[in-house]
Amino acid sequence: MDVSALVVSAPKRRTAQTPRELCVRTLARTCVEKDTSFVVLETDRTLVPDDKRWLFEELHKSDVRYDHKERHEEPLLWAADAIAWAWNRDAAWRARVRPLVVHEVEA
Repeated sequence: MDVSALVVSAPKRRTAQTPRELCVRTLARTCVEKDTSFVVLETDRTLVPDDKRWLFEELHKSDVRYDHKERHEEPLLWAADAIAWAWNRDAAWRARVRPLVVHEVEA
């Protein structure tokens, strides 16, 4: 499977927005810049309402569509989880997945 990843990192500084909001909004804006057609986030029922609001606010004037899906509904969510785990683990694991990361941005 040909997989590439965009890594969005939460800022180290404190802000009025939560790290998740900053990351979701940054992901959305980056997807518009990169001419992405569809964004899928893993479903967490406690986070979906806020995610949808932030995604709508960032994407409603674009052609980028978005949805939330369960892990079993979208196999690429497994790849995203694995890359995120390795990226945050340590330098050796990050080096292993770095070839898959085509873009990195801080929120």
